[in-house]
Amino acid sequence: MRQVIATPDDPRLGPFVAVRDPALLRRRGLFVAESREVVRLLITASPFEVESVLLTETAAAALAEALALLPAATPVYVAPRALLAELVGFSVHRGALALGRRRAPPPLGRLLERTGPEARVLLIDQVTDPDNVGSLFRSGLALGAELVALGPGCADPLYRKAIRTSIASTLRLPWTELDDWSAAAETLRQQGYLLVALTPAGEVEVAEVPARGRRLALWLGNEGAGLPAERLALADLTARIAMRPGVDSLNVAVAGAVALHAWRVELTAEP
Repeated sequence: MRQVIATPDDPRLGPFVAVRDPALLRRRGLFVAESREVVRLLITASPFEVESVLLTETAAAALAEALALLPAATPVYVAPRALLAELVGFSVHRGALALGRRRAPPPLGRLLERTGPEARVLLIDQVTDPDNVGSLFRSGLALGAELVALGPGCADPLYRKAIRTSIASTLRLPWTELDDWSAAAETLRQQGYLLVALTPAGEVEVAEVPARGRRLALWLGNEGAGLPAERLALADLTARIAMRPGVDSLNVAVAGAVALHAWRVELTAEP
């Protein structure tokens, strides 16, 4: 339902003011998608409900095909670029914002039941940077991961920067949140997963992990500290990426991509 907006104090735009406050947005059960491509993928390739859309005239024209897929009652607000920036407090990338409705993450066991015989799962432990979380989702979607599980302390996958960095992969790749790593490890093993913790002191090279015909869960730790000893003890195997002597480690998102590429199987359509 297209509606033209002329002033930033228009009450119809009230929910978009919360874009400045991620905690408030989350309490309201919403998240924000920014940029034309991310908004398009939110509408066309994600399971999330679109609450409303705010666009410049140019962005609305570019997204016309995707907007036509929205329910007729979904508000599509069109306003000048300067009004968007004044309203939300930052320059909106390519003049496109949308509010999506959050969903309760499904239990890990339910997601694992849907994975294939050579599935790859990402386990993200205390990765606090939303750009790194977004990059891991992007690599996961591109390189065959079937789902992502995030432990306590991770950046919110539905935070604006994480969604934008991931190019909407956090909206497309199934994921869940964990509160007990020991229970999660047991659930993964029951589903036939080999738990591989990535660490510079790993027992084997990532390419030596027995990947063919196996379900693998790749465990990645904090950007600075890595995986704590108690997580390493829960893993079935620790693996490392060969690097030039004197180099401490790779960025966690890069390391995850390297490992997934080493273990890639025939890539099919996204999950």
